[in-house]
Amino acid sequence: MGIRQLRCPECGADASMGLPRDSTVNGISTTEPSEPETDNRKVRTVACPNDHEFYVTFTF
Repeated sequence: MGIRQLRCPECGADASMGLPRDSTVNGISTTEPSEPETDNRKVRTVACPNDHEFYVTFTF
């Protein structure tokens, strides 16, 4: 697992998230994606240092 720096879509602050090494971030959003998770597509909630929560969609 590797640590990735992601930018908060609300305030632009950097947030850290652990992701599988061969993963690809497909989207970052303030609203939960409508597409369901699959075996290789996941959605996780992350919070930035300013307590803004956002959703990260990734594949691996």
